[in-house]
Amino acid sequence: MLPLAFAALDEGWILPCGDAVKELHLLFRGEGLAPATWRYLARHGCRFLRPCWARTERGHCTRSALEFLREIERAGHPAPPPAWALRAWVGHASYGRKGLVAGWNSVPPEVVRICFLQARRARGTGAERFLGEDLRLVLSWAARESPRLDKLQRRSGWAWLLRQALAAERRRMLLQVGGPRAWPFALGEVVSGEYRATPVDSVEGLVDEGMAFHNCIADYAGKCQQGWVRIFVVRVGGRRVGVVRLDHHLFAEGWGLRNVLGIANAPVEKALRAFASDLAERYNEAMAGMPHEGEGWSLRFGEGLER
Repeated sequence: MLPLAFAALDEGWILPCGDAVKELHLLFRGEGLAPATWRYLARHGCRFLRPCWARTERGHCTRSALEFLREIERAGHPAPPPAWALRAWVGHASYGRKGLVAGWNSVPPEVVRICFLQARRARGTGAERFLGEDLRLVLSWAARESPRLDKLQRRSGWAWLLRQALAAERRRMLLQVGGPRAWPFALGEVVSGEYRATPVDSVEGLVDEGMAFHNCIADYAGKCQQGWVRIFVVRVGGRRVGVVRLDHHLFAEGWGLRNVLGIANAPVEKALRAFASDLAERYNEAMAGMPHEGEGWSLRFGEGLER
């Protein structure tokens, strides 16, 4: 706890006489922090305060630390999670001239406690890159909705919170997209060996697959509606392995493979790239003799392949 004691000494919160740690202890009591919060700091040190201090101007670290610890106290003193989870938590904090302002955390304490526990469970499992995004969604949703969990919801814990946050995010994304809710495809499901490619032919499908793949394919809804982009999802034995994007080349008068990416835009294996290239060729063959969707084929949805 010496870094906090030295910061308090430098910023004039405690007097430069006697034992700095004892003076810091008296400061905690004067600020109304519980004895358990002092023991929490003594046990875990000041390392977990770094994400808070990283966003605090020099000279105001003590105030920010006190407000940060006050929120930890409200949450029941959960053990500190990894630094990335703490950064997600303080990412939506309110900062004033003197650092963190009182009441900056609008996330209910029990939600904070569950999020901290889940982040600690994920440590070293390789799930951090996905959990970080999910954690930000849950924290933002909880800050907006201020949910009060009943007994069953507390027992479900993280799973319940994530379901609610994902459902809210799905509703938000669907509301952002106007225009036709679906579009025609010149090609249906394609199977080759272990790969099965399924066309994504609706706004709802783009949103759902984008959330499942942790990517931004939902942003292509407008281009899909206009007939300039087509998206396929590739599965192996029911497991999602890749997203194939085909773009219409206006001057080349055909469709080409733009990219094929895995979960969270990860690179895919060579065999899957070859399958995606073959998929582009099949789509061009299916479109032979048909007008390009962008020339009215998709914009006047309803005529579709029958034109």
